[in-house]
Amino acid sequence: MKGDFSTYICAFALIVLVSFAGEGLYAAPKKSVTPDTSAVSDELVVQDKPVASQKSVASQKPVVSKKSVVSRKSSTSDKSAKKSYNKVLKNGTSKEKLEFAEQAYNSKSYKKAIAIYEDMLPFLRGREGLEEVLYRLAYGYYYESDYFMGSHYFRLLTRQFPNGSYLEEAMYMAAYCKSMESLYFRLDQTATKDAIKQLQLFVNYYPKSQRVAEANGIIDKMRAKLARKSFEIANMYYRRDLYNAAAIAYNNFLREYPESSYREEAMYKLVKSRYLYADKSIAAKQPERYAKVIESYEMFYRNFQASKYMKELNRYKEVSSNIKH
Repeated sequence: MKGDFSTYICAFALIVLVSFAGEGLYAAPKKSVTPDTSAVSDELVVQDKPVASQKSVASQKPVVSKKSVVSRKSSTSDKSAKKSYNKVLKNGTSKEKLEFAEQAYNSKSYKKAIAIYEDMLPFLRGREGLEEVLYRLAYGYYYESDYFMGSHYFRLLTRQFPNGSYLEEAMYMAAYCKSMESLYFRLDQTATKDAIKQLQLFVNYYPKSQRVAEANGIIDKMRAKLARKSFEIANMYYRRDLYNAAAIAYNNFLREYPESSYREEAMYKLVKSRYLYADKSIAAKQPERYAKVIESYEMFYRNFQASKYMKELNRYKEVSSNIKH
């Protein structure tokens, strides 16, 4: 009986413990969770907002300016124009290509016109319309400031149609484009020389043309550039104390460009270069070389008696005259 009572007590205590564990007395501590009130607060905010009238809602619509609408339209039209251009260039007939090129040329879209005209050239050889295409192609390059290609097509036009209606204009424009290729005087002057030749040929062919005065003016500018280059080459020899080379260069300059504004200075430096060269020469060579000093001095005196260089040159002449020749 006593054993049964103790067994009963133990079972009862076990039941009590299990019930308390179910109540969470021995469970692991949980983190405190802050109740989420965002949904409630959002709901309250929505309820507190004033109801907008139709007028206020309309006023909140984004305003689209006319400029943005125009820019959208223009971009769309540009895309469609580009699409039609590519379509015509790839799949268009000869007639469609020429019509599109003419429209592009008249609207100053010269790059598009050039591309189509060049694409059509092989099909127009010996056919009607070639003269007009070459004319527009040449001017297209000219307006795009591609003077090399402009000159090429203007000259091609003169060769293909020597009796054409554009001959005089094309001949002049070919030379003019070549003059626009002329570089700074210290650089290569091949284009400058070619321009002078072509312009002079134009003047000879059309002496009564209205473009002759302009052609002669360009020739003068081109020659002045060549003269400047020749003069600076002589100066380079002079600065390096290469007096014989300098004297030769100044002499060549005076023969080729007698109209140059550097003429007086070149003649002065010619006398001085010859004097310094003679002065540094061996005794056996001096008489001959001082004789050239006197010769160049007399040429200078005939042209520039009132020059600021006369006093210095008179001294060179006096020294040179005292040498037995």
